[in-house]
Amino acid sequence: MTNILLGIIELPRALTKMRKTDRIIKDIIDEKGLIYFSKHKEQILRSAGL
Repeated sequence: MTNILLGIIELPRALTKMRKTDRIIKDIIDEKGLIYFSKHKEQILRSAGL
């Protein structure tokens, strides 16, 4: 039971980290000019099963 509660508490923090990482990845991709990936990232990740 405590694991579930800890999971609920940690989830927003994990999502925030993911969002920050996503932004960093997007910045790197834009700098490298790989706009295709950022535009189709969700599709690519979905097809990769992530």
